[in-house]
Formats: sequence, structure tokens, C-alpha cells
Amino acid sequence: PIYIANEGGSSDSFLLGAEGSYNGASWETALPAGWTVVFKHNGIDTNADGTVDIAATGAVITSTPTIPAGAVLWVTAEITIPSDPTQALADSDQVSAIDANTDGDLDYIISLTVQSTASGAIDRKVEAFDVATSASIDITPTSLSNQIEPGGSVMYEHTLSNTGNTTETVDLSSGNNTTGFNNTISIDTNGDGTPDTEVGNLCDAPVTSPITVQQADGSTADVEVTCDATDGSDTVPSLTLEPGETIPMEVTVFAPTDATSGTNNITTITAVSTTDPTVTAEGQDNSEVIKGQVRLYKYADLDTDCDGVADTDKTFLKQHTTTVEPGQCIVWKLIAVNEGTSDALNTVITDQLTEYTQFEAGGSLVSCRNTTDSGTVVALADATYPLQSDD
Repeated sequence: PIYIANEGGSSDSFLLGAEGSYNGASWETALPAGWTVVFKHNGIDTNADGTVDIAATGAVITSTPTIPAGAVLWVTAEITIPSDPTQALADSDQVSAIDANTDGDLDYIISLTVQSTASGAIDRKVEAFDVATSASIDITPTSLSNQIEPGGSVMYEHTLSNTGNTTETVDLSSGNNTTGFNNTISIDTNGDGTPDTEVGNLCDAPVTSPITVQQADGSTADVEVTCDATDGSDTVPSLTLEPGETIPMEVTVFAPTDATSGTNNITTITAVSTTDPTVTAEGQDNSEVIKGQVRLYKYADLDTDCDGVADTDKTFLKQHTTTVEPGQCIVWKLIAVNEGTSDALNTVITDQLTEYTQFEAGGSLVSCRNTTDSGTVVALADATYPLQSDD
């Protein structure tokens, strides 16, 4: 609660406001990002005896009603802290933030102001908020599964995220529960969004720190890498993530050549905070060994005029970020690759129609070609293959 006392000799009303911290020369006019302040009428004490004489309306107000001379308006200031941990940090990044309670981290400062509409006189009440620590890391998805051929490999995509409001330095490791199986974790280190370095090699001399990792919105983040050794013996580097930062990961699992059909291997990816070992995250990939492996890939691209041809050549992607407007079309491309050692006969491919879509008139299946039947065989990795970055 705040109390606005009219100490002038005549009735007056006041404008209500909320600002940030003091920068040494003036008050910052902006509130911390995501923070909101709402004022509500909580009654008027007409004779300043501590008792409300005019009942509270509870209405949201940006200015006071007329307050008689010597009277006090009671106001409730409701300050909402954002749920986004990047906007409610344990160590505030607010402009001109201070450590109000001297506990070692910066606090959020909210300055509540009242200004007379008659004289322009202004007064303020300053509040400091020390946001509690909420350390959290996450690996998503938490569980994936796929099939693998003896002597083959399969790739899983995960994302390591700092979902808390504190900076976390994380040890990232992995392991397999079946003898003979191995895996690698690759991440982006140059900011182009393509995994280019195995995590186990980050500490090989010369060590690059920080590394640059592309984020989901296309921006980049600098991630510090800390190593215990640089002679190749440290395969579990420590990665420092600020709140909200992520590291996309490609986990590739390798099966031994003598793996028997029906064998299941669990690959576990583990992240542990070095400052608080109770802060952990885990992801698991279940790989089942089968023979006669057929891998199915699904891609999409935009077709704005619904002519059955993608708008731009070679831009089919597994995950498209382009917005599709109502009435526009999408071309789906499904590719089945025989990764086994023998012919995959009588292969049937089915796919479910995406929710809230329907086949365009004359659409349905546009073409189906087995590259071994006619024409030049084009491999997935070939530069002329009609996809772009996800092939």
C-alpha cells in the first residue's frame, strides 16, 4: 500500500506513475522489461486519523480523485513480476540496478511517483525487489526413439536450455547401456546453426572460448567453454549458459556390426550444474536394432499460389520457419532411403494429413519416383539433390 497525503492548503489531485532506478543524474523512466505496475483506489481518510472515511472502489486508476486538504488517499500498487525467468533474474540486469539489501546480487528497483496536477510538486516511493534464485536446466525432448541397422547410425536432435534465472555452468556428458554401442554429441560453435564440433573435442588444444551458438530466433549467444585439460583427456567440457540461452545438439548413435536384431540401446545425455549438482537435466534416446532398415524423411516448403510447385527451388526443410497464411499451400516431400544391406520389397509409405489442412483440388500425390528405376540416381548428399540444408 501507498498513502498519498494532501498536505497543501486546498483540494488537489495527483498523477500516478512508475519508473525505474536512479542513474546518478536522473530517474530512468522505463520499468524493467516485462514488469508492470497497476494502481487501485483503496479508500480516502478525510481527516488523517488512520481510518478510511470514503470507501475503497477497487478501481484501477492512473490519477487520484480530488483529495481534500489534510486528507489521505490509500492506494494499492500491484507490481507484477514477469514469469519469464530472463526478465526476473536473480542478479538483475536492469539499467542502474543496485544491491539494495547487500546480499551480493543486484535487485530490481521500482520508483512509484505522485505529481500534483495543481502545482507540479512530485514525490516518490522507491521499492527494491530481490528476486529469489530459481536454477533450472532442461534437455528437450526428454525421450526419443528410432531404429538402427547393425553397423549403422541414427541421429537424434535435442536442445540443452537454461530455463532458470541464474547463470549456469554445465557439464555435458553421455553414455550407452549396451556393449558395443557408441555415440557423439555435436553442437554449433561458429553461429551458423550447423553442428560442427563434437562436444568431446571442445577441450582439444587449441581451445576456443567462447564458442558462438545460434539460438532458435536466429540470434547468436557466446558460450564460455571451461576445460580441466587440453590434451584430449577432458571429454566432458563445462559450458556456461546465461538464462534463456540454448545449445541445439545432434546426438549420433552408432551400432556395432554384430548387433542382433531386436536389441535396444539407451543413450543417456546428462547435464549437471557445476555450482549445484542437484540442478540436472537428462535426455534419452532408444535405438532398436533391425535389419532391412528403411529411413523415412519428411520435408516441407511453401507454395503460395497452390500450383503444386514450391515457390523457391531447393528450400525444402524438415522444420520450416516461414509463416503460412490461410489459403496458401504447402508441398510435402517424403523420401524413403533403404539403409539396409538387401532390397526393401513391397515398401508402403503412409502419412497423416496435417491438422487444419486439406488437399488442394487436383493435389494429393503429385509424383512418386524410385531413383533406381529411371534417370540418374541422386544421393541425399549430392549438391543437386532438390533440398537445401536438411538433406
